[in-house]
Amino acid sequence: MRYYSSLICPELSERQVQIAMLIAQFKSNKEIARDLGIARPVVGEHITKMFVTLGLECRMQLVIWMLKRELITLDEIALPEQEV
Repeated sequence: MRYYSSLICPELSERQVQIAMLIAQFKSNKEIARDLGIARPVVGEHITKMFVTLGLECRMQLVIWMLKRELITLDEIALPEQEV
């Protein structure tokens, strides 16, 4: 997955971009916290701030926002596996 600084995405901090990229991989707050080595409540605070800053209400809207701005591609989205 590509890495973006705040110069590419000025609306979000570098940490928020990292979290958004992991959200696009359908990771839970617990998984994101583990991957980034931060506390789970800190992940939630960052997500809340992103939603407020961007005027979004859910993770899917965040993924769509990132796609529209070409911060991620469809190939970079890890869709959850479906049970058959």
